[in-house]
Amino acid sequence: MAAFQRLPDVFKPYVDQRVWVGWKREKLPSGKYTKPPYQPDGQRAEPDNPATWSPFDAVLAAYRRGAVDGVGIVLRDTDLVGFDLDNCIDKDGKVEPAALKLIKRAGSYVERSPSGSGFHIFGTGSGPRVNRKQMVPGANGMQIETARKAEKYFTITGDIYNDLTGPLVDFDELADEIVRRLDDAGKPKPKPKSGRKPKYDLDDIIKSGRYELFKNDRSRAVWWVINEMIRRGKANAEIETVLLDRTNRISDHVYDQKQGADKYVQRQIEQARKAAAEGDGGLEDNVALKFSARYARSVRYVAAWNKWYVWDDTCWREEKTLYAYDLARPLCREEDDAKAKTVNAVISLARTDRRQAATTLQWDTNPWLLGTPQGTVNLRTGELQPPKTTDYITKTTSVAPSKTADCPLARAPGEGDRRGQGSARLPQTLRRLLPHRHHHRALVVLSLRHRAQWQERIHQHTGRNLARLSRGRVHGHVRGVERGTSPD
Repeated sequence: MAAFQRLPDVFKPYVDQRVWVGWKREKLPSGKYTKPPYQPDGQRAEPDNPATWSPFDAVLAAYRRGAVDGVGIVLRDTDLVGFDLDNCIDKDGKVEPAALKLIKRAGSYVERSPSGSGFHIFGTGSGPRVNRKQMVPGANGMQIETARKAEKYFTITGDIYNDLTGPLVDFDELADEIVRRLDDAGKPKPKPKSGRKPKYDLDDIIKSGRYELFKNDRSRAVWWVINEMIRRGKANAEIETVLLDRTNRISDHVYDQKQGADKYVQRQIEQARKAAAEGDGGLEDNVALKFSARYARSVRYVAAWNKWYVWDDTCWREEKTLYAYDLARPLCREEDDAKAKTVNAVISLARTDRRQAATTLQWDTNPWLLGTPQGTVNLRTGELQPPKTTDYITKTTSVAPSKTADCPLARAPGEGDRRGQGSARLPQTLRRLLPHRHHHRALVVLSLRHRAQWQERIHQHTGRNLARLSRGRVHGHVRGVERGTSPD
């Protein structure tokens, strides 16, 4: 198979950019082969030095005359995000299921690597720099290298897999998730027994490599050594000295790096320091943060009442069906761990998130707002407003307001009704409604055109004005309703 067949359409927007390099297949002292980048003139290219990169046409010409073995593109100054899947196609052409799963989920451009034993999956993204090579547990030695905004070049073969020609899709969320998930899967979980030597011995791993403890993933072993030395308070210079000492077997992986051992070690230490400063609460904490980011506007928790409240687009309702757990389960399944204890842990952590937590004092605090099935009525102005989560209303009327319907509950002073009784019934209505010891719970439905007459009549009958009664939580609806039953 040719190392370069053709330039796929998804890469044509980049042909005029100076982001291209050639590569040559070279043998390392260890007996393994690598593909260092080269310039069209035969000099070595550097993934972190744009002066050594070229336009596509120049690299293609070098490939055609045999100056390089293949074509590659540097990701650092582009919006490209790449997954490099190694050791996932066996000699019979069978593809590792974990690779097929990632290809299906990515839904973007996929091509075979020059060796024919792996895949390159390309997408786009604008997130922070990522350059991680990680072992996939239980996948027969398969590795995934994830790169975004990184000093890393990917070979381009044009050997498209299963007609997955693109277009390129956004990989930001997927790239972060893959790196995090493989990190979690690769975290050492030693359980030393009393009186026995711990499974992970720093000095032993430094001297002997002990890569078998990390499922023969040498990058994981180096990463563990760096983090363990940081945890013990070692300075960067001391960590560098240990990793660059060729008498230490842990350095085997360091000296196989394309960008050079010194740069690799410095970059790994920098990333480890940053990760230690930011902290990581583990799978449950990460899922809980995702839960709150997604549902804080529609699901709230009141610790004092031990209740969840859910927004139903008109008001907040007390939730009695474990809806929060139902929302958490898909998020846990995305992390391949939806066991009951994990879901419970996620919900427990989400309840403490300041975006999710609510107090008893923030609900139904404004007596001038009335929830209805069609929106919120402002009782000061009579306006029907769109419902808002920040009003924290928990109850609504059973009927919606109407702009045209007359109000049959009572007539304003001086206005006769269909039975000719007129305002004679009004004092009886007021005597029944307002003097009652629970008058602050009553709902008085008013007609906007008779509001002034109602105010005067109430004042004459009770000696109190409407505004004061309203502050005592007698709600006046200034529109009227479509139906109702007279209190008389």
